[in-house]
Amino acid sequence: MSAKALLASARKTGGMPDEVTFRQEFMRGIAVNTFETCAICPELPRVFPSSTPDRNERGRMVFFVGAMDRWGLEVLVDGQDSQDYTSGFAPGGRYAALEVDDYAVLDLRRNANGTIPAAVTLKEKVITVFFKLGDFSRCQCVLGMNKTRRDIDLS
Repeated sequence: MSAKALLASARKTGGMPDEVTFRQEFMRGIAVNTFETCAICPELPRVFPSSTPDRNERGRMVFFVGAMDRWGLEVLVDGQDSQDYTSGFAPGGRYAALEVDDYAVLDLRRNANGTIPAAVTLKEKVITVFFKLGDFSRCQCVLGMNKTRRDIDLS
């Protein structure tokens, strides 16, 4: 991800980068880190419309990456509460027909210091990421239920 692109978008929105910028950065990252024959579908909610409208589709991106392994990735941007969130890739979920080999929910948030607060509930298959307000040069993340915080430099 480009810290510069995220910061430019955040300045326009007054806080968190917009969904379009995150989508472009994820598409670029997936394309760079997979083979050219790997199919990437970034708009699953349009391919799999919901029979009942989601209470908040905004701030949510869903990717399917079809390589030798079939991966699902859902991205929740600022304000989406992943604590009660159930992935659409889980059995019985909206995208279950894709029969992914594995999936993750990426929960992108921000706060004053860019570290994950102790009060955040960790959840299996959820990657929790916190950025510092106005600074996208680094972030801190935790993978699933593992309590080890990892600092990632994006500069």
